[in-house]
Amino acid sequence: MATNGERRSVMAGRQGMISQVRNAIKILNLWSYIGITLDFRWIEPATTAEQDQRAAETIRQFTFGWFAHPIFSKSGDYPRIMRSRIDAISKLQHFPRSRLPSFTKDEVEMIKGSADFLGLNHYTTSLASFKESKVTPQPSFSEDMGGVLKQKSDWPKSNSTWLRVVPWGFRKALNWVKDAYNNPLVIVTENGISLEALKTLELHRWLPQSLASSNSEGQM
Repeated sequence: MATNGERRSVMAGRQGMISQVRNAIKILNLWSYIGITLDFRWIEPATTAEQDQRAAETIRQFTFGWFAHPIFSKSGDYPRIMRSRIDAISKLQHFPRSRLPSFTKDEVEMIKGSADFLGLNHYTTSLASFKESKVTPQPSFSEDMGGVLKQKSDWPKSNSTWLRVVPWGFRKALNWVKDAYNNPLVIVTENGISLEALKTLELHRWLPQSLASSNSEGQM
């Protein structure tokens, strides 16, 4: 059976999206723009192998598309790959229905296009590798995605174990959003690096690369 945490996470995601839209509708007359802010760690394929390429895109959809696709895509609703994988795995785990709740048609239409802009938090990049594993009775987000993430040891470190400095991932994330969601208005709400103290040399080394990534040719 699904754990309480798993059920709460999925249901909270669905209910949170619906609540956001309903609240937005109530205050439309008070504000000019209403948006949503999402974190997007760029997911790069670990190799050029087709399986790793597919795994990277699947993980992007599971981690970012989970909330972005219902709002910013033309079709609305959850990403197809997310729906198909969780539906199939839920069946193999003998659940009476999919662990991914379904929106009604009215909810899909209400949520779709409900944000005027996308607030984007971006800090780092990970490499995705395909992982074939047997379906276990205990639900697993990693198993649902079908891939594993890692980072290169030679990528510059920060004061956070999960944050490696990968400026080129910023540009790839922006371009992916542009192509996937028809060039929405994007406001970068968070970006940076955690340091033990202000290290001028490291900032001077990192900041120009990050700025170049966000202002290079092909910008949104």
